[in-house]
Amino acid sequence: PPPPPLLSPRAKHMLGAILLTFLIGAAAVGLLLGAVLGVQKWYEGRLSEQHDMELAAQLSVAEELARRDAAAAYQVLTDLEQRARTKEFVQLVRRSRAVAAELEGKRLLRVGAVQAAAEWFAQAVADDPTNPAYRTDLGRLYETVAQGLRSRSEQREVLITAAEHWQVASDLSRRLGQTQVAQSYANHAAELMLAVGVSFEADGMVQEGARAYQFAYSAASYGSAVREQARRALDRVLSTGLSR
Repeated sequence: PPPPPLLSPRAKHMLGAILLTFLIGAAAVGLLLGAVLGVQKWYEGRLSEQHDMELAAQLSVAEELARRDAAAAYQVLTDLEQRARTKEFVQLVRRSRAVAAELEGKRLLRVGAVQAAAEWFAQAVADDPTNPAYRTDLGRLYETVAQGLRSRSEQREVLITAAEHWQVASDLSRRLGQTQVAQSYANHAAELMLAVGVSFEADGMVQEGARAYQFAYSAASYGSAVREQARRALDRVLSTGLSR
């Protein structure tokens, strides 16, 4: 005869009812726990927003302070960033801190502290990397430095750095929809690289000069005078210097 079943029909029914009750209870507990966590997260978010709204008044004070003492304002803004709780407020603080860094950099540049000014301008770029204005600050600074150098090799190196900053400023401006501004920045980068190419040629470095002219040609906007100058210089170098 077949072995008797391990569980009677009534026992099976009871076991199924128990399992079903357990699953329903577990689902209910999961939903309840999720709801509690959601409410807790919402509440913490509201607290963070209220906390940052209270800090907003201090942000306004720091921005006003930057007009009188940018370095001091930068420190206040750094403290605010550490105390901020929302990403949105952190971004606001960093943009304001970038403005303070730029102001301090310009102040130092006026008194001849070029290296210190460069560090503050670089900090402005770090705080607000999508703002092309801070790249142009660095570009102008390096151009100023290049004018005071006697060594052509050092001057070329600094001018190349300046041109790179102007080119980045052009790319950032284009992303912001500022087409005409982007073209002017790109053309200025091309002008600097034209000067670099001429300097290379003067030192007999024809291939390096050709690469500088190629950079200028690629950077300049279509139809611009500097693009045509770069094309002519590149054609001249390729047809004479490299052929020798």
